[in-house]
Amino acid sequence: MTNRTIGQFIAERRKGLGLRQIDLGKRINYSVQAISKMEKGLSQPAGALVPALCNALDISIDEFFAMERKPGKKNPVPPFDGLTFAENISYLRLKEGLSQYALALIIKVSKRSIANYERGVSVPSWEVVDAYLKHFGLTPGALYFTTLAPKAATKTKIGGKIVWGSIGALAIAAIIVGATSPFWMRRIESAAKGAYVPDAASSSLEVSSSSSEEASVQVSSFDE
Repeated sequence: MTNRTIGQFIAERRKGLGLRQIDLGKRINYSVQAISKMEKGLSQPAGALVPALCNALDISIDEFFAMERKPGKKNPVPPFDGLTFAENISYLRLKEGLSQYALALIIKVSKRSIANYERGVSVPSWEVVDAYLKHFGLTPGALYFTTLAPKAATKTKIGGKIVWGSIGALAIAAIIVGATSPFWMRRIESAAKGAYVPDAASSSLEVSSSSSEEASVQVSSFDE
């Protein structure tokens, strides 16, 4: 690896292929001005642009980051997959037990930038991606095109939460339905009536008492 910048490497490789800046710009859908700024080091290639740049310059992604062209036929570089990339950089941080703030200090970006990278809101520049690769000891191909996170474990964990959440929801629904079912409503209504309607024994006593009082009144009237 030489001390030249990524912009200088892009310019050298472009000229080696006999391409003008406008030709390279058409291949990656960039303006001549954007290509010129990139080659002069006034801007960094976006991380999401790297696969397209590799194909346009006929190099592998590992050669691009190493800034070194190696002999041999190159296979087309797969397109950028933002979801896989975001999941990979998030997994790398969590696997090492780093907070977003701690990683931000290592990579030399803001904590918000780390959070945005992991959510897929934004993609780091070539320079920041290079810092990730060096810190975690990865090849560019591994970071860009392989799934680093153990998918099976993630799915099991998420699936377990869904199952237990569903069971809890069904249990609550059963309680609500049971409490408002006709059977229970009748039981509640009967209990309420039982609290206010006297039983048969007390009713017969009240009737007997009323009958005795009426008889007494009649006898008194007759005596008079």
